[in-house]
Amino acid sequence: MANTSSSITMSKQKQKKPLCRKLQGFLDVVFSWSLHDILNKDLYKYQVEELPLTFSSTAQYMDSFTYHLYEETHADLLSQLAGIFRAPVSSIYDVQRLPTGGHKELMYQMTLAGMKYEPKVGDLVALTEVKPKRINDLDRPNSPFLIAYVTKIIDQSPTRVQVLSSNVIESNSFEEKEQLKSFVVYLTNLTTNMRIWQALKPSGNMNVIQRTLSFTSPHEIDKLGCKKTKTQIQLYYL
Repeated sequence: MANTSSSITMSKQKQKKPLCRKLQGFLDVVFSWSLHDILNKDLYKYQVEELPLTFSSTAQYMDSFTYHLYEETHADLLSQLAGIFRAPVSSIYDVQRLPTGGHKELMYQMTLAGMKYEPKVGDLVALTEVKPKRINDLDRPNSPFLIAYVTKIIDQSPTRVQVLSSNVIESNSFEEKEQLKSFVVYLTNLTTNMRIWQALKPSGNMNVIQRTLSFTSPHEIDKLGCKKTKTQIQLYYL
């Protein structure tokens, strides 16, 4: 492989439209956040409601936690950006798009150099053309940053990772004398958040839900001398 540098930019023709957050997966929601969204501490102010003690269905129970998870993830990311000058950074030596069988899944293989950043599966990273010293460095007019999610560690020496990108990466090779580089900047790790998301979905592990739910049948309600109503689910905080 030739010793080249990689420049990462986002295609102006393929800039993403706002996603319908309620209907998208967890990573789609995170990928949809612009820098302005991330810096908005009140982004979910009107979506997050106080959790009730009683739910009418498991669907209501699971849905009620969705925006709380978004808010928690958003708050963590906002906190990390505030200290972006301390974030581990590595330069990107090479970028290759991987075939996935679908044009919507933007999977890439990256070779990293300068191992101040040690990647782990589940990392959320920023792809930039500058080593950020302040938040404004992520919002350069001609080269906005991209967000990516580390899905696999391919090799350790040299360090190669597989990432899912929030948008199309335009990878251009330059002669070494031009010294034009791009960087991967660690933001946070979403492993725990992703597990919670999976548990909150109908296809997730329902045993997790059952541990925190207590079902009261209409017959049991009647025995207590109460009026029969639809099955209720009561939440017990463990």
